[in-house]
Amino acid sequence: MGLTRTALANSRLALLIVLTVTITGLWFYADFPSREDPEIAMREAVVTVEHPGMAPLRLEQLVVRRLEEAIRQMSEVEDIEVTIRPGSAIMHVHLYARYDDLEPLWQDLRSRLDDARVDLPDGTLGPFVDDDFGDVAVATIGLTGAGFDAADLRRTARDVRERLYAVEGVDRIELHGVREERIFLETTNARLAEFGLDPARLGRILQEQNVIQSGGRVEVRGREVIVEPTGHFQSLDDIRAVPLPVPGVRGLVQVRDVFEVKRGFVDPPERLAYVNGAEAVVLAVSMRSGQNVLRFGPRLAAAVEDIQASLPLGYRLDFATFQPEPVEQAIADVTTSLYQTLVIVLVVVVLFTGFRQGLIVGLMVPLAMLTTLVVMRLLDIELQRVSLASMIVSLGMLVSNFVAVAEDIRRRMGEGVPADEAATAAGNELALPLLVATLTTILAFLPPLLSQDEAGEYTRSLSLVIAIALLTSWVLALTIVPLACVRFLRPPEDRDREEREPWLARVYGGVLEFCLRLRLLVVGGLVAVLAAGAWLLASLPEQFFPESERAELMLYVDLPAGGTSVETDRRVRDLLAWFADEAVNPEVRRTAAYVGFGGPRFFLTVAPMDPAPNRAFVLVEVDDFAELEGVIERTRAHLRAEHGDVRTRITRPFLGYVETGLVELRLSGRDHERLFALGRSLEAEIAAIDGAYDVHQSWENRIVKAVVEVDQVRARRAGVTSRDVAHALETMFAAQPVTGFLGDDIVIPIAVRGTAEERTSLARLRTVSVHSAETGRNVPLLQVADVVPAVDFGRIDRRNQSPTLTIAAKHRSLTAAEFEELILERVGERLGDLPQGFTFEWGGETEAAADAQEELFGYVPLALLGIAALLIWQFNSFRRGLIMAACIPLAVAAATFGLFVSGSWFGFMAILGFLSLAGIVVNYAILIIDRIEVERRAGKSVHDAVIAGAKLRLRAILMMSLTTVFGLLPLIVGRDVLFYDMANAIAFGIGGGMLLTLIAVPVLYHLALRDRSDE
Repeated sequence: MGLTRTALANSRLALLIVLTVTITGLWFYADFPSREDPEIAMREAVVTVEHPGMAPLRLEQLVVRRLEEAIRQMSEVEDIEVTIRPGSAIMHVHLYARYDDLEPLWQDLRSRLDDARVDLPDGTLGPFVDDDFGDVAVATIGLTGAGFDAADLRRTARDVRERLYAVEGVDRIELHGVREERIFLETTNARLAEFGLDPARLGRILQEQNVIQSGGRVEVRGREVIVEPTGHFQSLDDIRAVPLPVPGVRGLVQVRDVFEVKRGFVDPPERLAYVNGAEAVVLAVSMRSGQNVLRFGPRLAAAVEDIQASLPLGYRLDFATFQPEPVEQAIADVTTSLYQTLVIVLVVVVLFTGFRQGLIVGLMVPLAMLTTLVVMRLLDIELQRVSLASMIVSLGMLVSNFVAVAEDIRRRMGEGVPADEAATAAGNELALPLLVATLTTILAFLPPLLSQDEAGEYTRSLSLVIAIALLTSWVLALTIVPLACVRFLRPPEDRDREEREPWLARVYGGVLEFCLRLRLLVVGGLVAVLAAGAWLLASLPEQFFPESERAELMLYVDLPAGGTSVETDRRVRDLLAWFADEAVNPEVRRTAAYVGFGGPRFFLTVAPMDPAPNRAFVLVEVDDFAELEGVIERTRAHLRAEHGDVRTRITRPFLGYVETGLVELRLSGRDHERLFALGRSLEAEIAAIDGAYDVHQSWENRIVKAVVEVDQVRARRAGVTSRDVAHALETMFAAQPVTGFLGDDIVIPIAVRGTAEERTSLARLRTVSVHSAETGRNVPLLQVADVVPAVDFGRIDRRNQSPTLTIAAKHRSLTAAEFEELILERVGERLGDLPQGFTFEWGGETEAAADAQEELFGYVPLALLGIAALLIWQFNSFRRGLIMAACIPLAVAAATFGLFVSGSWFGFMAILGFLSLAGIVVNYAILIIDRIEVERRAGKSVHDAVIAGAKLRLRAILMMSLTTVFGLLPLIVGRDVLFYDMANAIAFGIGGGMLLTLIAVPVLYHLALRDRSDE
């Protein structure tokens, strides 16, 4: 028994199911899990390793390469990218996208790095693994405090974090911009020499006294008494009173006699954060998976408001970013688009079929949407940017099944068939063709579902939502639509008028007669259309993913390598003050800035920059997206006028995982000097290209350093070793922690260093007093070593175990692909004549697009094979399958013309639109050929069957096409930032493809399957 007959026989059960699904869908929608972007597994971990004072080249040879070798033993690792700066290295480990169970892999990474640690030089800190690099903060909250110092901010921020953890749905809260405290023991070089203190011995003395250890337990008459020895520092006075042995002197001196003990902060500061111009601690709040961000947002905002009311006067909590706001706007926009689409579909169907049939089809749309929501909830598919727009895209498609069934029932009733019989016959005849048509459309969207890269994972819900919606529509079309037609549809009163052939069908029949007589000429015209489409496709501008519509600009500030965080901070403060000037920037709503690091990940596709003291990141939000471009141009002009000596870069958030328009040229080679010189030279040539901007190479500039060359002969005569020299320099300039002090809620490191006057004077370097562990005497540094100025690399990058320098650039008017070609014209000869052992490759947007397209197109043959199998299975004919397949390139040609006239980009989303046409347009061919076969089985000749079958399906195909095209109008008219290109490709491909299919299928069928009676 078929679905239609079962539904008609059990009408009350079917209506109960409909009512249950409707109520469940509305209930789910009220609290549906939602967020701004799809949740993507970040297959990237950040490994940090430090060796204070070690030059980049030595750090590369002694530390980084050994860690790379350990990481490369993991077959799951795809890329290793390393940034090496003096004293530290940051390694980004990327796994292949085919791996989803990441936790065991990260544990394997930690184990291998732990094993490699034994081969690292003494003094190496780490490696430390951070596998939460991809967490996106749904809100970042800045805690500022007028009149409070950084320690107060830290303590209050910790209290605020504890209270926010009580908010339902909170997953994790990280603190950013916390200034680390230190207890400094400061002294002068002369005073150390006077007392002859050994810096290494000093550290051991402090550690030995500052001990927290249990003294055990004593049992006395059945009771247990805990024994607790004292000794650990409980106040600064305890540190000042620590006795120190002085060589050659009987008795002891105290720490206060040699050092000034004071509590302060790491100087210069390592990481600073600002919100709306005020120094802040930023709380980055991550939401648990499966939560509704629109419900979570108000709960979080209410908790922040309650906490604010309880804070002491002077503290203030402000949102730096708040994801629920754009999500709410996005859902409102999509909901409006859904309503608009529903109205448009109703109007189109009513105009073609009348009020009753139009109302039946129109009411099926919200039912299909609610059913889709129920299935999405069961499959844990959240409402986000892609899934919401996918519902609009599927809306026009799913109407096709409703229209086809309702139209066939109406036609049969018009021929005098009773309603029950008409509904059953329509269901029996259309069940298989519509199922095949539905499955072909679903298969057309199969590649992004199977694609194993970031772009495919980002758009995966598109395939799933469309598959759910179309299968839902097929079931409803064969069950609820017949029920509604039997109940509400009335046979036409003017039977004679109904039986008369509509004028449009008569015109179409005449056109077909003409085309069949000139079928070879028509085929030639179709081939010309394909050739024109191919030529036009090559001229379309390419863009991988568009920029986001968020009203934000991102400003990167890069001082020359070697710059301190103090100077970086000064520049950022100047910029924040300028942004805060309402007379100059009235559009600016709020700002957030991070000095020395990139802050939390506030947007899925924007990865925070690696920490460095000479770098900063500023996020500026304006009131309206329409004002953003003006603010960007004004900011660029201000930067050129006031900060021209600093490299700055402005961009907007982007939807792809690579910055839109970015071109990267990667040079690799083992000779660091030649690689650096080649990179600087090519950078200058690219910067000279008219329209190029933000041109920079990743190795930055050389830095100046003072090399202390220990003369081993002189040192041995003085009884001094290289270790003694290192200890002396470290004591005066490095402020390395030697032990810890128990504060109120944290352990504060205790560090020894020279006074500010001596730490900031190169002249004092030569006179540093070096204590000999062998003789117990102090000698000046100049007696055993020479201080020689030198130039070194400020930064070295490596990629996949090879030194790699990257030149990045953008162009004001050209796409990344076009700019890449222009660069090749200018420097192509040099790139083709690189020194032995040097290679180059392109990165940036073009690499990301190529990788995504390669991954996507890798599954296209599978999708096409599935479609072909369905078509051959339905008709048991290769020739009929080829006829239907011929419609696909015709639709692609029409879509190409649509992208050209609409000014759309040819990118990842447009390609998805092209792929979808393979399923949608084939549906029209299926309906035509299926009806032709029915007419032939009725005894008609091929010629007559072709004319009759095509004319009978004309109205249904027109309505299916128009509802789909008009259903996409909200995305096109509203210029949806992500789906505009795709919507244009589908709309023009369906519209033009429908017209071409109505001609091509009958003509090709007639050519391929005509019999002698047709000659």
